[in-house]
Amino acid sequence: LLEERQKIKTKMKETQDPIEKILLDYRQKAIKLLANSFYGYYGYAKARWYCKECAESVTAWGRKYIELVWKELEEKFGFKVLYIDTDGLYATIPGGESEEIKKKALEFVKYINSKLPGLLELEYEGFYKRGFFVTKKRYAVIDEEGKVITRGLEIVRRDWSEIAKETQARVLETILKHGDVEEAVRIVKEVIQKLANYEIPPEKLAIYEQITRPLHEYKAIGPHVAVAKKLAAKGVKIKPGMVIGYIVLRGDGPISNRAILAEEYDPKKHK
Repeated sequence: LLEERQKIKTKMKETQDPIEKILLDYRQKAIKLLANSFYGYYGYAKARWYCKECAESVTAWGRKYIELVWKELEEKFGFKVLYIDTDGLYATIPGGESEEIKKKALEFVKYINSKLPGLLELEYEGFYKRGFFVTKKRYAVIDEEGKVITRGLEIVRRDWSEIAKETQARVLETILKHGDVEEAVRIVKEVIQKLANYEIPPEKLAIYEQITRPLHEYKAIGPHVAVAKKLAAKGVKIKPGMVIGYIVLRGDGPISNRAILAEEYDPKKHK
């Protein structure tokens, strides 16, 4: 799989056809996903070739080599690591112009790959002007073309309200594109004030979550399950796959106790 992926990536570098490049990129990502799935397969107790030791060795060797990359990056090249994950990292690189920074990054990639075994290699993913790192697997960066790339943030999640996603998108754009933290804070305060004054349209407050199993199988009762149970009590047939829209009201106690069906929300009644 790794050898096949390498062949495809070589073709990507050689082709001048933008459509073919996109298709090849999809193929290499699919193979990468398949290769990464071996860890989960080996660690799945019901798998035919379940092997706990193999799964543990994957994570152990992964830690070993990402720590090697981290150490070499900071101690030998003077870079500063901003964010590190199981299989990659983001770092700031000393240097003025972007081309100079890219050159240093590629020099490091070439150097570290000479120290990594077999088909294991570090890839240069890209150059980003700014980054916003919240917690592990939750961050956003902006590339040279102004494209904002997010991972694990609400802007790409369905189980967050539209106002939350809109606000986060505005905040990220303000910080990443303009570097204006004060304006980002002002945006958040403005939205909070509008929420307090009930000036946000109900459709932007609704959160949508899917019912994934029969209601009686839920042990933890989330707000969408609580609302679904209220509907079921009224005679509405609830099936797995249904999407429940709800709004959380102001007040004390668990969120599940304060969630109501989005269609039932009335700003005047529910102040």
